[in-house]
Amino acid sequence: MNGQAPRLSIILPVRNSDERALAGLMWTLKAWDEAVAKVHADAEIVLVEWNAPRTRQSLRNFLKKQALGVPSRLIQVPEEV
Repeated sequence: MNGQAPRLSIILPVRNSDERALAGLMWTLKAWDEAVAKVHADAEIVLVEWNAPRTRQSLRNFLKKQALGVPSRLIQVPEEV
């Protein structure tokens, strides 16, 4: 990106409930990453973490470990919402 806001934001609501959910999320992120790279889109992936169980770590660490070519960010929705 060129310092400006991306032209396309791919927003994915997620919940880190178990390992199966993480595996599905990983597959989805890789698929979007490949699609964005293929068409050279000016895009970002935004994960919106809802109702994260207190027994699970935030998806922030998970997202940092993914080798995505497209910029990504995480928005955590507070439990009170």
